[in-house]
Amino acid sequence: MSLSLGLGGEVNTYSNGGIAVGYGGLADFRINEMWSIGFHPMMNIDFGPEAFSVLEVTGNVRWYFLRFKNLLNYYFLWQRMFHFFVEFDAGGAFAYLDSDSKLSFNEWVLGGAAGVRIVWEMFYVEPYIRYAATTQVIGAGVLFGVTIRAKDELR
Repeated sequence: MSLSLGLGGEVNTYSNGGIAVGYGGLADFRINEMWSIGFHPMMNIDFGPEAFSVLEVTGNVRWYFLRFKNLLNYYFLWQRMFHFFVEFDAGGAFAYLDSDSKLSFNEWVLGGAAGVRIVWEMFYVEPYIRYAATTQVIGAGVLFGVTIRAKDELR
Protein backbone atom coordinates (compact mmCIF):
# COMPACT_ATOMS: atom_id res chain seq x y z
CA MET A 1 0.00 0.00 0.00
CA SER A 2 1.23 3.48 -0.82
CA LEU A 3 0.14 7.08 -1.31
CA SER A 4 1.35 9.06 -4.33
CA LEU A 5 1.14 12.83 -4.61
CA GLY A 6 1.89 14.62 -7.87
CA LEU A 7 1.68 17.90 -9.74
CA GLY A 8 1.70 18.46 -13.46
CA GLY A 9 0.33 19.98 -16.61
CA GLU A 10 -1.76 19.06 -19.60
CA VAL A 11 -2.67 20.27 -23.07
CA ASN A 12 -6.31 19.56 -23.94
CA THR A 13 -9.33 20.61 -25.98
CA TYR A 14 -11.25 22.57 -23.32
CA SER A 15 -11.48 25.39 -25.87
CA ASN A 16 -13.89 26.90 -28.38
CA GLY A 17 -11.47 26.75 -31.26
CA GLY A 18 -8.01 25.86 -30.14
CA ILE A 19 -6.08 24.29 -27.35
CA ALA A 20 -6.33 24.87 -23.63
CA VAL A 21 -3.64 24.45 -21.01
CA GLY A 22 -4.32 22.75 -17.70
CA TYR A 23 -2.48 22.36 -14.43
CA GLY A 24 -3.36 20.31 -11.40
CA GLY A 25 -2.49 17.48 -9.11
CA LEU A 26 -3.08 13.86 -8.26
CA ALA A 27 -3.52 11.99 -5.01
CA ASP A 28 -3.40 8.25 -5.64
CA PHE A 29 -3.85 5.53 -3.00
CA ARG A 30 -2.41 2.22 -4.18
CA ILE A 31 -4.48 -0.60 -2.68
CA ASN A 32 -2.20 -3.36 -3.98
CA GLU A 33 0.18 -3.93 -6.90
CA MET A 34 -2.65 -3.84 -9.46
CA TRP A 35 -5.30 -1.37 -8.22
CA SER A 36 -5.49 2.19 -6.91
CA ILE A 37 -8.09 4.86 -6.26
CA GLY A 38 -7.41 8.56 -6.56
CA PHE A 39 -8.46 12.17 -6.83
CA HIS A 40 -7.40 14.41 -9.75
CA PRO A 41 -8.30 18.14 -9.77
CA MET A 42 -7.31 20.11 -12.89
CA MET A 43 -7.70 23.80 -13.77
CA ASN A 44 -7.91 24.39 -17.53
CA ILE A 45 -7.50 27.79 -19.17
CA ASP A 46 -8.59 28.66 -22.71
CA PHE A 47 -6.74 31.64 -24.17
CA GLY A 48 -9.05 32.02 -27.18
CA PRO A 49 -11.47 34.86 -28.02
CA GLU A 50 -14.07 33.56 -25.52
CA ALA A 51 -11.54 33.10 -22.74
CA PHE A 52 -12.86 30.86 -20.03
CA SER A 53 -11.59 28.51 -17.37
CA VAL A 54 -12.78 25.02 -16.50
CA LEU A 55 -12.21 23.43 -13.11
CA GLU A 56 -12.39 19.66 -13.51
CA VAL A 57 -12.51 17.52 -10.39
CA THR A 58 -12.55 13.75 -10.84
CA GLY A 59 -12.07 10.63 -8.84
CA ASN A 60 -10.47 7.66 -10.52
CA VAL A 61 -9.88 3.94 -10.34
CA ARG A 62 -6.67 2.64 -11.89
CA TRP A 63 -5.69 -0.81 -13.04
CA TYR A 64 -1.92 -1.28 -13.26
CA PHE A 65 -1.81 -4.13 -15.72
CA LEU A 66 1.33 -6.27 -16.08
CA ARG A 67 1.64 -6.21 -12.27
CA PHE A 68 0.55 -9.83 -11.69
CA LYS A 69 2.30 -11.53 -8.78
CA ASN A 70 3.60 -14.40 -10.90
CA LEU A 71 5.24 -11.89 -13.27
CA LEU A 72 6.58 -9.76 -10.41
CA ASN A 73 8.41 -12.75 -8.95
CA TYR A 74 10.90 -12.50 -11.82
CA TYR A 75 11.87 -8.90 -10.91
CA PHE A 76 12.15 -7.76 -14.49
CA LEU A 77 13.70 -4.30 -14.63
CA TRP A 78 10.88 -2.97 -16.80
CA GLN A 79 8.32 -4.15 -14.22
CA ARG A 80 10.09 -2.43 -11.36
CA MET A 81 10.46 0.86 -13.23
CA PHE A 82 7.47 1.05 -15.63
CA HIS A 83 3.96 0.77 -14.19
CA PHE A 84 1.51 0.82 -17.13
CA PHE A 85 -2.09 1.73 -16.30
CA VAL A 86 -5.59 2.30 -17.61
CA GLU A 87 -7.95 4.49 -15.62
CA PHE A 88 -11.66 5.24 -15.29
CA ASP A 89 -12.54 8.83 -14.28
CA ALA A 90 -15.80 10.29 -12.94
CA GLY A 91 -16.52 13.74 -11.55
CA GLY A 92 -17.56 17.22 -12.58
CA ALA A 93 -16.47 20.12 -14.79
CA PHE A 94 -17.28 23.69 -13.80
CA ALA A 95 -16.71 26.46 -16.38
CA TYR A 96 -16.17 30.12 -15.59
CA LEU A 97 -16.10 33.04 -18.02
CA ASP A 98 -12.95 34.99 -17.26
CA SER A 99 -14.69 38.34 -17.72
CA ASP A 100 -17.19 37.97 -14.88
CA SER A 101 -15.98 34.91 -12.91
CA LYS A 102 -19.52 33.51 -12.76
CA LEU A 103 -20.26 29.84 -13.23
CA SER A 104 -21.41 29.45 -16.83
CA PHE A 105 -22.01 25.69 -16.89
CA ASN A 106 -21.33 22.54 -14.98
CA GLU A 107 -21.34 19.05 -16.40
CA TRP A 108 -20.63 15.50 -15.36
CA VAL A 109 -17.32 14.11 -16.53
CA LEU A 110 -16.96 10.43 -17.38
CA GLY A 111 -13.88 9.22 -19.18
CA GLY A 112 -10.68 7.28 -19.15
CA ALA A 113 -6.93 7.57 -19.39
CA ALA A 114 -3.91 5.46 -20.18
CA GLY A 115 -0.27 6.00 -19.34
CA VAL A 116 2.83 4.80 -17.60
CA ARG A 117 4.29 5.67 -14.23
CA ILE A 118 8.09 5.68 -14.48
CA VAL A 119 9.46 5.11 -10.98
CA TRP A 120 12.86 6.03 -9.49
CA GLU A 121 13.00 5.08 -5.82
CA MET A 122 10.27 7.28 -4.30
CA PHE A 123 9.91 9.73 -7.24
CA TYR A 124 7.95 9.25 -10.43
CA VAL A 125 7.13 10.81 -13.80
CA GLU A 126 3.81 9.92 -15.36
CA PRO A 127 3.00 10.73 -19.01
CA TYR A 128 -0.61 10.01 -19.97
CA ILE A 129 -3.35 10.56 -22.52
CA ARG A 130 -7.03 10.88 -21.65
CA TYR A 131 -10.49 11.23 -23.09
CA ALA A 132 -13.56 12.60 -21.31
CA ALA A 133 -16.58 11.20 -23.13
CA THR A 134 -19.24 13.48 -21.65
CA THR A 135 -17.38 16.74 -22.37
CA GLN A 136 -15.66 15.48 -25.56
CA VAL A 137 -12.22 16.52 -24.27
CA ILE A 138 -8.98 14.91 -25.37
CA GLY A 139 -5.80 15.66 -23.47
CA ALA A 140 -2.17 14.69 -22.98
CA GLY A 141 -0.08 15.55 -19.98
CA VAL A 142 2.61 14.65 -17.52
CA LEU A 143 2.67 14.47 -13.72
CA PHE A 144 5.71 14.59 -11.44
CA GLY A 145 5.47 13.28 -7.92
CA VAL A 146 6.53 11.32 -4.90
CA THR A 147 5.31 8.02 -3.48
CA ILE A 148 5.11 7.33 0.25
CA ARG A 149 5.12 3.59 0.93
CA ALA A 150 3.33 2.07 3.90
CA LYS A 151 5.73 -0.87 3.97
CA ASP A 152 8.72 -2.20 2.08
CA GLU A 153 7.35 -3.53 -1.20
CA LEU A 154 8.29 -4.09 -4.82
CA ARG A 155 8.69 -0.88 -6.79
